[in-house]
Amino acid sequence: FRTTLPEAARQGYVPDALVCAGDLATGRPAPLMMYRCFVELGVWPAHAVVKVDDTEAGLAEGLAAGSWTVGVALTGNEFGLSPEETAALAPEAHARLRARAVGRLVAAGAHYVIDSIAEIDPVIDAIEGRLARGERP
Repeated sequence: FRTTLPEAARQGYVPDALVCAGDLATGRPAPLMMYRCFVELGVWPAHAVVKVDDTEAGLAEGLAAGSWTVGVALTGNEFGLSPEETAALAPEAHARLRARAVGRLVAAGAHYVIDSIAEIDPVIDAIEGRLARGERP
């Protein structure tokens, strides 16, 4: 990912913290990369963090860290198609692939599953409500 940072920056994305699997003794699903981010960003406790990911290993990492997890179904690895390929799908094929992606993310332990990151705000609101009621992931 580090090699793509200049292009990401040109498009307006500059991460506040970046940890790659090779930076630590072990990668996902171990929570060490998240723990390093917690330290670099000064965030805690882990149960107040939301891990958004489009892979089973990424969700397992969030669960191992003790954080809320949100799976991304349609615009992620589990769905596996480009926007153009997705648009060309017949409705039945789209529904079948979406159901498969959602199923895999739920089976991996996602607390919530969304189609794209554009849908994250209501999930954050729901998690904040759950935290306010004393719930933990």
